[in-house]
Amino acid sequence: MSLFKAKWYVLGISLFLAMGCSRGSNPSASLKLQVPRQLTSKVSGKVGAQSAALEQLSFAALNVQLPGASKPAVYKFEFDNENGTAAGTGDVVLELNDVPIGSALVQFIGVYENGSTGLMTFRYGDKAHEIVDGDNQVQITATVMGTSSQEYVSTGRYFTGDSTGPTGRMTMHVHPPGDKPKMDIQQVEFFNGWFEVFHPGGGIQMSYSNTET
Repeated sequence: MSLFKAKWYVLGISLFLAMGCSRGSNPSASLKLQVPRQLTSKVSGKVGAQSAALEQLSFAALNVQLPGASKPAVYKFEFDNENGTAAGTGDVVLELNDVPIGSALVQFIGVYENGSTGLMTFRYGDKAHEIVDGDNQVQITATVMGTSSQEYVSTGRYFTGDSTGPTGRMTMHVHPPGDKPKMDIQQVEFFNGWFEVFHPGGGIQMSYSNTET
């Protein structure tokens, strides 16, 4: 991922979620989020002139936070250079299954890349929603939370002994604005303490935690 640092702005993205719930002793919902694959933004030029630029979705994550839960339900979506569907223009559907029923905070983060410059913009939105038995719908407006043109990768080792370290997974978190709950967006494996972590720069707050060993 990377980010935007130029004079870009977007009025906001309207995101629609449809949830279907199955009945049973432990009822849960299946949540679907329809996200624009492409956005047209405006960039400022000379003396107030503006031009349109196309942004392509490169990464998206969906978290559902429920009170008392040790961790959120998580879905992530990522394009890579070999993913041919990245060239499409239709919406992307994010689907998260087995979501518990109850009062929830639904969080979305999407990263859109400018194909000409390689710059990216992080957009975040959330919505408090009561997930009930049956079909549910909720609308989220995502706005720009940060921009950058940099990518940083750090490699290191965490020691638990003289020459040994843990093996397991770390969870990558992004911290939305406004003191909202941190989002789980990625898992990173580490072996014998060795790890490699990513940071997009541009003022985006991120952290890592040891998931389990």
